[in-house]
Amino acid sequence: MAFCQKCGQPIEETVNNCPYCGAPNAANPNPKKSNVSDIVSKAKTLNKKNVAILVGAVAGIAILWFLIATLAGGGYKKALKNYVDVIWNGKANKIEKLAPEEYWEFYEERYDKDIDDVIDDYEDIFDEKMDYYEDEYGKNVKFKYTITDKDELDEDDLKDLKDRLKNDYDIPRKSVKKAFEVEYDYVIKGKEDEYEGEGEVIIAKIDGKWYVTNFF
Repeated sequence: MAFCQKCGQPIEETVNNCPYCGAPNAANPNPKKSNVSDIVSKAKTLNKKNVAILVGAVAGIAILWFLIATLAGGGYKKALKNYVDVIWNGKANKIEKLAPEEYWEFYEERYDKDIDDVIDDYEDIFDEKMDYYEDEYGKNVKFKYTITDKDELDEDDLKDLKDRLKNDYDIPRKSVKKAFEVEYDYVIKGKEDEYEGEGEVIIAKIDGKWYVTNFF
């Protein structure tokens, strides 16, 4: 029997590393590379405190990866930003991001227009819309918004949303994983005047991506 020089726990002289803290066993006269049996042995000798620390570390890593994945995908906030960029900032190149593939297939079949046609049409519409707002509020009209509240749809409301998307656009119900009702305050401001209001959108996660469902 020996004692770990790092944590002081009693250990066998023949083990390579302390099963409690993992430090090398200086008392081992014939150290060898760790193998599977050593790892299993260490796992079996972990006390409850060690297990709790290990579980906590694994959970922390899982949460970290979840946050990274959410931020990388943009999340519901990115969906709202895409919506605002198109509707208020005239970024027609983002239109395709506003709805899933099934919606654009429906649109082309119904109106005989592909995404390029939609972009061309919208550019004309946007120019007309901005002319109107400039008449109302002056030149250099800007739109700013602030999210004020977010509530996840309950089971019944989510089911209603899934049914609508399936019936209207043939979007599979199982692809709609969750949805939020997002409220926001906004300001339309030009050089001469401004307008303040409130808005509300339903943002859903469909096939791993987020969309403002008010658009479609």
